[in-house]
Amino acid sequence: YIEVPSEHFSCVDALAQRQAGFERSTGDVVVFQHDDHMFLPPDYYELSIGMSPGWGTPAYKQIDVLVPARYTRLRDVNGERLYNGEDRFPFSGSPDVPYISGHCAIYRREVLEACPWGNVEEQFTWDIRHTEQIRDAGFKIEWSDALRAWDVEAGAAPW
Repeated sequence: YIEVPSEHFSCVDALAQRQAGFERSTGDVVVFQHDDHMFLPPDYYELSIGMSPGWGTPAYKQIDVLVPARYTRLRDVNGERLYNGEDRFPFSGSPDVPYISGHCAIYRREVLEACPWGNVEEQFTWDIRHTEQIRDAGFKIEWSDALRAWDVEAGAAPW
């Protein structure tokens, strides 16, 4: 394991790592998360949204990408909510379309087959570009506070 400071970690590295990971995956559901994020407890998917190959509950069966809420405990042991794009899609002018944060998201395999990471423009805001590709391909994106990712990086800051 080699730690790379975030200011030196390029979008090219992030996109290549995600594409390589996806190509090696075999499941119908793919989870991408930064290595400094975690879900608690280990069975949190089942506890929070009843996740299964059909995504469990009827409300989730129509969702193609699920973006969890993002929290940290670095300044408050009870947890502090961090911004994760839930209230608007940045720069799109469309408040109804959630943004798929690069921090953590759960995808159906067919989404990443249709919109691979390798086709994302190599720029700092790559997660916004990937969200646009997914949205334009007609996939449904949803944000949910029912699933939480815990950010443990030192620089995590609230909105």
